[in-house]
Formats: sequence, structure tokens, C-alpha cells
Amino acid sequence: MDNLKVITSEYKRQFIDDIVTGMEGYLDNNQLLELNKSLNKHSANLTISENPDNIDLNYEHTNKLLIKDFIKSKKIKGLSSNSLKYYEGILSKLYDWAIKSFIECNSDDLKEFLEFYKTMNSCSATTLNNTRRILSSFFRWLEIEEKIFMNPMKQIPSIKTPKKVRKAFTDEEVEILRKQIHKRSNNVRNGAIFELFLSSGRRFDKGYNHHLLFKTNLDAFNEGFQELNRIMCAGQVADMNRIRSHMMRKFHASRLYNDGLSIDKIDALQGRAKDNTHNAYFKESPEKLKEVYLNHMDSIMLVMK
Repeated sequence: MDNLKVITSEYKRQFIDDIVTGMEGYLDNNQLLELNKSLNKHSANLTISENPDNIDLNYEHTNKLLIKDFIKSKKIKGLSSNSLKYYEGILSKLYDWAIKSFIECNSDDLKEFLEFYKTMNSCSATTLNNTRRILSSFFRWLEIEEKIFMNPMKQIPSIKTPKKVRKAFTDEEVEILRKQIHKRSNNVRNGAIFELFLSSGRRFDKGYNHHLLFKTNLDAFNEGFQELNRIMCAGQVADMNRIRSHMMRKFHASRLYNDGLSIDKIDALQGRAKDNTHNAYFKESPEKLKEVYLNHMDSIMLVMK
């Protein structure tokens, strides 16, 4: 008896009833009663459990708490509010779809969810891969927090996505945008921000401020760049949904390269980091970079007509 599988009381009753019913054509009423008594007697020592597999019957509440704690951990790490909303949105879709605790989900469950998400949203490979990355991050966090023994997302490979090559601004587009800034904004600062992006080729990412020639207030320029996108209505002006600093960096690099400047010097001017070994032995001279910059300035400055 000790080796018998744990069963529920409901299953036990149904099991005995099925046996007795199955013997009705072979036994009379007294014999059926004796059979029923015997089955109940010999099954009395079975362990009865209403939840033999220890399934989380309150899984919706559990899942909601797990999402809340995960988002909190991402917030502590400094993710932007938009990123947090995106993460929470994807996990909410998983919450609505799941019929078990996230802790009990396996790789097959998550593959099924990704297929469901793709079908319901008619999303691209890029969007689906972003969803996969968020799930990987979430289940990796569950593993680190020892909520699960193994991350089931490890068995789901990255989804192949088409590589998107971001174009550089053409000279004509730069002129159109420059004129629109002048036309739509009375704020000289907005024009100065645009020119600094073009002439420096630098990034304005959070946590990035190590350009050798241009030391700036990062928050101020981030705000200014967002303002540029609003006032210029970029999608209507130059056939683009929005203006990205990467477009200006590519414009800056292309103009300098076509003017004969080496890729190493362009990297240095744009503040692109060397690998750790090179960085330990070689330091760019700001004075020499300034001289190079001045010698090639004409190639990145366009005169407004």
C-alpha cells in the first residue's frame, strides 16, 4: 500500500463505484455489497489528497506577485518608465494566457505562448524576438531568485530577424531639417542642438558622456533632442517617422570618411570605445583630435541656402 500513488478522495469513490458497477452482471446484490465493503476497507490506508501534485491552485495571485516583484527589480536597475511598461505589457499577456503558475511553466508551454502571441498579434519576427527576450529575462530572474530550478527559456533559441540598416541623412535631408528648425522654432537652442549632433557625431545615451571634445549636459540635450522631434514633425518633413541620433552619427562618419579621414580617427572623434587592451595602452590626445577635427570641419558643415 505504501507504494501506491497518492489519490484524491473523489477519484477513490469513483474508482470503487466503477468496479462495483462493472460487476453488476456477475454478482447479486448481497455480493455487490460485500465487494463494496471490501474495496472500501482495503483502500482505507491510501493517502488522500485533494491536490496530489501540489499544484498551485491560487496561481493567478502567485503570477501577479511574481510580475510585480520582477518589474520592481528592473526599476531598481534603472530601466526607463517606457521599458518597464513594455516589460509589464508582455508579461500581462502571459498572465492572461497562463492556466498554471509561472513557476510550473516548461519550455513547451512557453513555445506555445510565443506561437499564440504571434498568431493573435500578427507580429513580425523582430517583435516576437523582443517578446522572447523579455520572457528570457523574466525566467532568468526566477531562476536567480530560486523560484525555479532551471530557466525553461534556455531551450528556446533566438528568433532570426532581418538586419535593419539605418540610413544616414543625405545632404538634402539635412538642409530640409535645418530649414524646418529655423522655420518652426524661435528657440536658438534647438538649432544649436541639431548642429552639435551633426558636427560632433556623438551619442546622447543615458550613462554615456565620455566624448573627448564635447562635454555636455546629457539630460539637457536629451530633452532638447526630444523637443526637436516634436517641433519638426519629422515624418512629414523628411519622410521619416522620427529622427535618431544614429542617423546623424552615420552622416558625420560618412562625410569624414569620404573626406579622407581614417576609421580609427573617426572612432576617436565619435567617442567610440576601444577594446580593453588597446584602451589600457593607448590614449587619444584631445589636442591632436581637435586639430584633426578642425582640418575636416568643412566636410561636416553644410551652408544653409
